Amino acid sequence: MNQQEQATKSAAIFQDTINGTNDPTPWPVTMWASSGDTIWTAGTARTAGEDSVGMIYGPGDTIVHRNTIAGDTTRATESFAIRPADGQSPMDAMLAGIEQWNHRHPDRWDTVAEPGRYRMTDPTTGRPLPMGWSDSLAVAASAAGRLDPDLLQASLMQNAVEHEPRPCVFFLEDNGYDLMVFSWHRNQQGLFDAMTFKHLQYDDLSMQITTISHSEDMRESFPAKSMSDGELLTQSRVYRDEYQHWREQDGGSVAQGMTGRVMRSGLLKPGLEQKPLLNLNDGRRAPDWDEFTDQAAISILQGRPVSPTPALPQQEQPAQSADPATETQTPAWTAAMAKQVWPNAWVANRLAHTYILRAKDGRDWPKMIVGLPRGTVIDGQDLTGWATDMFMSGKNQRQKNEGRAVNLRFKPDTPVELFTGRGTERRTMQVDPQTLVQTIIDAQKRNRDAEETLDTASVELADKTVEESWPQISRMQGRFTEYQRAGTYKPAVAMKWARRLVDRTAETDEGRWTSRQRRQAAGLLIQELAAAQETLAEPFAHEDEYRQKQAELERLTSKPDETRETEGRDQKTTQKERSENMPLTQENVRRLLEQDPDITGITQGGNAMGNYLEARLTDGRAVQIDFHDNPAWKDTDRLAGRIEVSYANRPQAEWQYDDNDMADREHTVIDPSDPDAEGRLAKAVKAREDAGYLVTKVEEDPAILYERHRKASCLHASHILERYDSPDPTAVGILHGIVSEVNAHDPENDIAAYLTYPSDKAVQLAGDGLTEADIAEKREMGGWDPRTDPLMRINEQGDWTGVTQQQADQLVWDNRDEILARASYDSELSTWTLHQLDQLKEPQPAQSLDRDRPEPDREAPAQTESTTKRRGPRL
Repeated sequence: MNQQEQATKSAAIFQDTINGTNDPTPWPVTMWASSGDTIWTAGTARTAGEDSVGMIYGPGDTIVHRNTIAGDTTRATESFAIRPADGQSPMDAMLAGIEQWNHRHPDRWDTVAEPGRYRMTDPTTGRPLPMGWSDSLAVAASAAGRLDPDLLQASLMQNAVEHEPRPCVFFLEDNGYDLMVFSWHRNQQGLFDAMTFKHLQYDDLSMQITTISHSEDMRESFPAKSMSDGELLTQSRVYRDEYQHWREQDGGSVAQGMTGRVMRSGLLKPGLEQKPLLNLNDGRRAPDWDEFTDQAAISILQGRPVSPTPALPQQEQPAQSADPATETQTPAWTAAMAKQVWPNAWVANRLAHTYILRAKDGRDWPKMIVGLPRGTVIDGQDLTGWATDMFMSGKNQRQKNEGRAVNLRFKPDTPVELFTGRGTERRTMQVDPQTLVQTIIDAQKRNRDAEETLDTASVELADKTVEESWPQISRMQGRFTEYQRAGTYKPAVAMKWARRLVDRTAETDEGRWTSRQRRQAAGLLIQELAAAQETLAEPFAHEDEYRQKQAELERLTSKPDETRETEGRDQKTTQKERSENMPLTQENVRRLLEQDPDITGITQGGNAMGNYLEARLTDGRAVQIDFHDNPAWKDTDRLAGRIEVSYANRPQAEWQYDDNDMADREHTVIDPSDPDAEGRLAKAVKAREDAGYLVTKVEEDPAILYERHRKASCLHASHILERYDSPDPTAVGILHGIVSEVNAHDPENDIAAYLTYPSDKAVQLAGDGLTEADIAEKREMGGWDPRTDPLMRINEQGDWTGVTQQQADQLVWDNRDEILARASYDSELSTWTLHQLDQLKEPQPAQSLDRDRPEPDREAPAQTESTTKRRGPRL
């Protein structure tokens, strides 16, 4: 290790000492100074006591510890108290104390703003260290899987022997996995008086050395005597053969053949550089384990990580504690890390196999090897039998110990290494963490569905749910049918909705229904809804039927001997273009409107569904033509690709949607590829009593009126709000109400992403079905603090995060178009909400976005064209 690498290592060890990893003090470190291999740390005592080097202190005393590097850690060697004089800073007092008591003048010093989270600057690169020395050793050891399996095994075997007292005799069996070590103890006279024994075994799955047996099971003491090297070897072999005989005898028939022959043996003496196990039979030499991990750790710290670098567990936000000692025990954590979303998935408890990684510095790290669920497939490759090796967080350990499902969290944008096989048969691959998480979720769902067998109790629960919740089921039938017609039906969302109804029914007989029975009952409920959809009469079907009747009535009541002016013009205009099967475009429609003498002005704009034109008629009415050409809504807009014509008694700016407006408000939907599209458009624009024919009113279905009113109100509100230059408080309040209402009608609707809860009621409102442990985990991962955060929001990962009222308002305002569009499809939206939308006012001139609209390519006959721009102003 050169001088620069040693400087990096020293800085990382000092960082561990400052953050309390090495020889922690009962108080957090608030300032430090260093010189060479020595670091002084200072902190203020909260209580009276005695420190690790015998210093007596009282509450309020500032104690300085001198720590010296010892291998991979530091050790406190002495301490002293400082009492700053008048006008003297604590730092100056510490530096003066170091000079007085240790006769040293430090070359670096600093204060610690966040105890337990300090980051030293690497003197080699000039960048903050990403982690301390202890963490880097653990990561380096976990990344050793990139070595050749034989070299890795030899390196770990030799490293295990290095940590046994010498002189010792080792025996390596021919399987290459079992290693017996016999250490001999000398008394003060140099005579041998005792022997300790350890049976070590290499685990090629976790790539660790584990202890199978040790001297507590086979203790041997004897009168002190002198022994030659040959006698040590011979006596050790006797003990080894006796131990193997006991193993086979105690193991019975299953133990036959489990002991092997000795392949290699030797005597290792104290003070000699002996590493025979590094030499392989094929002539290769394995790297020294300590040297390898040191170099890998330094590479990680200097920004040259081994590939792939295993991710340490996502650090939990430390809880505020009255005991300062507890604040020094967690690795560095930053607010940025807390906000970063780690892809995660849950796996069965049985798939996680735990073990302990003992790092070079002696620190134990809980780890787990997690097998992938059966049927996990990535890029067409079945990864059943593959696994990944991960560090365990505190939550993982609790989940495993309590028999619960284990949550796997992967660092974003860091490839996850998967492996299969052992030893020389081991194969590895790297995958994207988000891809891995999604495939695990999909595989578990497929397995669960395939293993389901129908339970008679599930049928009973489904019937009970239908009986008790029929009003909700009846409403949902129409909604499912509408979703299917629009192409937006999602089976997973339907299943979640059904499961909520089933769970609500099952709660009346708590403990009677199992989770499996509830899941099956939800599936039966969805099947029943699917069968019933064939006989379900939906509002849109009524509306289409009405339009067909109205068109037929117009045909029958029109005067056949009178050719209407608009029809004649339409026929001449369309002969050339329509003969070539040209679809009706926005430009065609605009040209038709400009040529119509009964139109006084044209306005162009856009909404969530696409572009639209609004024409004002001489009789005071307004016609709106929506083109439904927004590609983002092509899969969810029922009229995507169609042209919709609607008009009312007043121009849009004056629409109130009262009884007067609704009485004469009509809709016509036109297929732009229809050869007679322009004719139908002209008829729709001029469809009124004085146009040369008589329209007889047909009694409309109330459901049709409600559908029209709801969609018109939402569209009207969207047009008004897009003209605002800043958020309107009244509109923001309405948007919050719509989010809550739509979510209540359909809990699985995506609009739930904009829902916020008052912090004092968040657990009551959003914690249904969650245990205290689940809620605590969601709080920690999302960072929600009910004491300081006024509102709570559930983020994309399902964690609970805190937001302010301003952030909540901004959220609904920025997404107002989507919220209104989803409300337009909620068949249970209240009439009060529609009334509120109808009462929205146009912005005042100072608020309007009209000044931002560009000049048109051409002017309409009576009005300059104005094109509405969509903005998302910040609050």
